[in-house]
Amino acid sequence: MVTEFSAGITASSSPTSIASGPDGNLWFTQSSGNRVAQFGAGAPAPSVAPPAVSGSGVSGTAHTCGGEQWATWAGEQPSTTSRAWLRDGAAIAGATGSSYTPTVADVGRQFSCTVTVAYALVRVPGISAASAAITVTAPVVPTPTPTPTPTPTPTVAPRPSMRCAVVGGLDKPRLKVVCRVTVVMPSARVRWIVARRDDGSVVDRGRNALRDRRLVINLTRVEDVAKGRHRVTVTKGKGVNRIVLRRIVRIR
Repeated sequence: MVTEFSAGITASSSPTSIASGPDGNLWFTQSSGNRVAQFGAGAPAPSVAPPAVSGSGVSGTAHTCGGEQWATWAGEQPSTTSRAWLRDGAAIAGATGSSYTPTVADVGRQFSCTVTVAYALVRVPGISAASAAITVTAPVVPTPTPTPTPTPTPTVAPRPSMRCAVVGGLDKPRLKVVCRVTVVMPSARVRWIVARRDDGSVVDRGRNALRDRRLVINLTRVEDVAKGRHRVTVTKGKGVNRIVLRRIVRIR
């Protein structure tokens, strides 16, 4: 087969200056046509290895087209003239670069790429090779992990207590015990008992209202009161909600 490397074959020309080329073919010039040609096996062979699409196949991620290999022909490697990306075998408009990012519209469809090359000395159309097609899949959306609800720090209620003082005395016109509770109780009324500390005998008892956490106990049974230490007990509520406060006072 004779392959020319310029335009047209000149009529009545004959080969001259025949020589063996580096590609193993016989090269010659035409004596009257100013042309260069060769005796050879014909057009270059297809690609040694076709291009391949590299990527995850997931929409929204970039993919590349490359890795193709071509046969050496006439002592040269070809130059790439164009690339194209295909969707279901049809060219995607504007997708002619070495990379392509499939969109949501591509999910479930197949896309591939083609590479076209040309040899500088060959008067034949460009030679193309196509990659295998891959199917585009949708990205996996992870299930969001709910933010754990923080465990509230338990609030420790302040422990109620009280302070008491004796106002007056046995030799005074009046005798009373004034107590102040350190926390606000849920109700305004409490029960109280004043008893001797030594034998526990009750001196007086009653039920009074707390006013601004202040309890005033007016001892009316003064004849039962003796000098010395007495225990003041204040109670509120029943069962698990019962509050008991105690304090020692000295009556003079």
